[in-house]
Amino acid sequence: MKYHFQLTYSVRPSGDSDKEERAAQKARKLLKNIDGWFSLESVETTIVGTLKLNSVGVRDKREEAKEKVEEIIADILKNYEIFSDVWVNASLMVDTLGEHIEFRI
Repeated sequence: MKYHFQLTYSVRPSGDSDKEERAAQKARKLLKNIDGWFSLESVETTIVGTLKLNSVGVRDKREEAKEKVEEIIADILKNYEIFSDVWVNASLMVDTLGEHIEFRI
């Protein structure tokens, strides 16, 4: 079943080097352009979209949603070889699944 979601995030360099700052800038641009997800123009670091969740029960669906979003973001960061250079702090809300879910990648 498909569920609407809203993801807010912040990207921070994992250290103080120029390389990590450039990686954070790159990550910010990449996260705004994930296929099938839409970045809000008026709220810079908010993304909306849908997730297909197969789990049964609210707790399991919440965990599945978190894992899917983490995997998508981590894969993007790894593909561009910047995974270890940045931290992504996120808050995810999924339609009908209760309060927000906070996590860090």
